[in-house]
Amino acid sequence: MGNMRNISHVNDTLLAQSQKEVFTHLLPVIVCMAVVGVVGILGNIFAFIFYAFKVKRTACTVQIACLSAVDFLVCVMIIPNIVEMAVNVKYDQPFLCKLTHFLGLWTIGSSCFILWLIALDRHRKICKPFAKQMTVKSTVRAIVGLLVLVFLLSVRNFAIFDCIEIDVQISGSNETVRGRYCTTRADSGYKLSVSIFHGVDFLISLMIWLTVIVTYTHVLCTLFRMRRTFSQDKKASGENDARSATERNITYMMLTVSLVFVLCFFPYYVIKVVMRLALKAGEEFEMAVGAQFALRLVYFNSVFNPVVYCFFNPQFRHYLNNLLFRCFRCGKDNYCDTQHETQSSLV
Repeated sequence: MGNMRNISHVNDTLLAQSQKEVFTHLLPVIVCMAVVGVVGILGNIFAFIFYAFKVKRTACTVQIACLSAVDFLVCVMIIPNIVEMAVNVKYDQPFLCKLTHFLGLWTIGSSCFILWLIALDRHRKICKPFAKQMTVKSTVRAIVGLLVLVFLLSVRNFAIFDCIEIDVQISGSNETVRGRYCTTRADSGYKLSVSIFHGVDFLISLMIWLTVIVTYTHVLCTLFRMRRTFSQDKKASGENDARSATERNITYMMLTVSLVFVLCFFPYYVIKVVMRLALKAGEEFEMAVGAQFALRLVYFNSVFNPVVYCFFNPQFRHYLNNLLFRCFRCGKDNYCDTQHETQSSLV
């Protein structure tokens, strides 16, 4: 009995040592995600407030406001992912593992489907301006329907994710110790179902990618033709040209957001589909820095979106500048307190 306790204590010590080594190894990814997560949370809060309350309520602004709300939740989900990387080979909370990846898939999937909806709406708005367009009501209904659909697709993560036992290499020796890591189950009873679900995810993402590519290609060609027409007809370059410029700007903005989405998701599928399914790499492969960064890159898409809004939308930039200026003045020489006292005295 005493020998068993000693062996267990030695294994725990070696596992703790390995956990610290993996944590140190993954520290650049953890720090990067922490910084990016804070930026994404703040950026999406500002974007939601702006598009929900500071501009005219249209189908397009409702779509971007909903996308910002979902992207905010995606950025919040970076927190449990950081915890997962920090704990790494000592992760022994199966329910938290399942819940984290269920919510992660639900929020990220919802963001992807809203981008898909925006691509369809942009195509109809630019290429078929006289056809029936999406309204605020129909936009809300469509987004609620997509959220429910992705929720149902995400429930499967409660079954296929778990704390899997893995062999952890002890540094400086050929020995290994058993640890636990949160990832998809790889035992014989789940291999087929996990492969099917990853295949379905890939096909859905491929559908969204193709939709984005086809719709925006058609949209860009249409905008190019419209621009040539307006340049040839000087009389049409007044109000119509101004309205067209606004639609062009929104379209370019959402096209950039969609391209960032494609770039962020491609490395994820390289790891999940190619490495895990095609090359049969084990769970240990996912502990590498490059693999962890690629797997978490899908969260970065939601962080970059407010940056894109800021770059393309001068009104949003102006709103942020005013907001930051007020915050700066409030923190300097009790400006807000004195201003509040002055206003109170006037009342």
